Formats: sequence, C-alpha cells, structure tokens
Amino acid sequence: MKQSILIIDDSPPLHKLVRSILNVDPVVIHSAYCGEEGIAMAAQLKPALILLDVDMPKMDGFEVCRRLKADPATQFIPTVFLTAKITLNHKVEGLNLGASDYIAKPFKPEEFRARVRSALRNKVQLDEAAMVDELTLCWNRKYLDLHLPTYLSLARRNDRPLACIAAEIDGLKKITKANGESIGNEIIRSVAKMFSGHVQAHDIVCYLGNGHFAAFLPGTNLAEAILLAEKLRAEMELQLGNRNGIEISITGSFGVAEMRAEYDSALLECAEAALCAAERSGCNSVSVSRPKSAETRSAA
Repeated sequence: MKQSILIIDDSPPLHKLVRSILNVDPVVIHSAYCGEEGIAMAAQLKPALILLDVDMPKMDGFEVCRRLKADPATQFIPTVFLTAKITLNHKVEGLNLGASDYIAKPFKPEEFRARVRSALRNKVQLDEAAMVDELTLCWNRKYLDLHLPTYLSLARRNDRPLACIAAEIDGLKKITKANGESIGNEIIRSVAKMFSGHVQAHDIVCYLGNGHFAAFLPGTNLAEAILLAEKLRAEMELQLGNRNGIEISITGSFGVAEMRAEYDSALLECAEAALCAAERSGCNSVSVSRPKSAETRSAA
C-alpha cells in the first residue's frame, strides 16, 4: 500500500525535484506552497510524512510545525524540516517543536531517499505499536477497525471462508474483585496466550477489553471454527483454574459466526450476538450464529 507524503514548500522546483527522487518508491506525493495551505491539507489528508520548508514567506516552517503539533488531528504526523541553513539553534527549535529530522538543501538524492524511507518505516512501526494491546500483546480495537474491511474484501474476492470467534472470560469482574487486579490480568494474559497458541499465523486475535476477545480466521469455515471454539472453551476450564496457588473456577463463553453474503460486513456483530446467547444459556458454552433462513426453517 502506498504511503502519502505532503510537501510544504514555496518553491515549485523543489516539489518537482522531490517527486523525481521518490518516483520509484511506493508513495503518493501531495504539494502545498504555503503554510496555511499545508496546515489545511495535512488535516484533510493525514499523510504518513510531512516534508516542511523552514524558510517560507508569511508563515515560516517553525510556525507551521507549531500549529500542526497543536492540532490533535495532525500532532502525531512525523515532520521533517527542509532547510538551506542548519544551525544549532535551528535544530534545537525544530526538535523542541516535535520535528523528526532535518535535511539540508541542496541534498544528495541517495541520502534524501534513505532518510525519507527511514521516516516512513518509523511511522509504520509507531502505528503498529499503537495498535497492540499492552496487557495481552494482541491486536487492539484500533487495528481491528482499520484492517477488518480488508480481510472481508479478500475473502469475498477469493471466494474463501472467513470465520469469527468472539469470546469472553466468564465473571472476570467478580474474579478480579475477589482476588485482585494482578490475578485478573494474569488470567487475561493466559487466555491471550492460549488463543495465540491455537490459531494459525495468518489469523488475527484482538483483545477488546474487559476480558473480551475476537479472533478472525481466514480460510476457516464455520464447522472448523466451532471445533476450535470448543477446544478453547475446554482448555480454559481444565488448565486455567489454578493461579499462583489459588484455585479459581475459570470458564469462557464463545460465539461463532462465518462470513455470509447476507451479513458479511457485520461478521463481528453476529459472533458477538452468538456470544450473548452463550452467556444467556449459563456461560461456559459455545453458541453459533445461524443464517436467518435456517432459523425460519427451524421455527417452521
């Protein structure tokens, strides 16, 4: 996937030069020729990187950077200053404002390309770190919201099954209240580790908070997902009972759904509805989301 770069510089030849240097890289380059325009475009585009000229008329690069970092919509976008004069005072002021780097004009194409690539790699790493839950090291809700549409689209395009398992640790709030937060967190981490040990490398496991997990399983059909959910349920009940010498009854409830044409964009919601059904039935069970047509036939 191409990353977007915004150049804010009052010199059209500079924009042309940057485009020629980066034309072999997977990037989309946008141009702004003054500070005000650049600030507006940054808020709209939210690029992966901003290349910002220091010496511009009306509003210099330092003031542009100051405004970008003051706006929640743009404050975390990496900013690299472009300037013909790098003095110690310039560096200190720019870094204090939150700039990531300085590149001196005129720049050598190889060095310029390498430093831009480095800044983009750092941005990817920071984005991924922000999408990992610190407690479980599973993906979080932010990652799920960003990437689930892609998983759905790939499954449709390749005509491949995609199953979802929604799971919750039964009575986690009561367990934590009775035994302490450290025990509760240890149980959550153990369940996360159990999930990770049973899924395949291309599956994604997300922790959604409060003992609630969701796993998306490309290439796995409904029957296979049901077997996996039952295996996880049984393992929770048998192997997670003793925590630091304290015997605790630990069970889990599971909801399973498979992507189907009638609700493929609501796959997680269907799995969570099945999870609610498992909890209503007394917990420690696996419930399956069925097509409405099947439910209608069953009722008849």
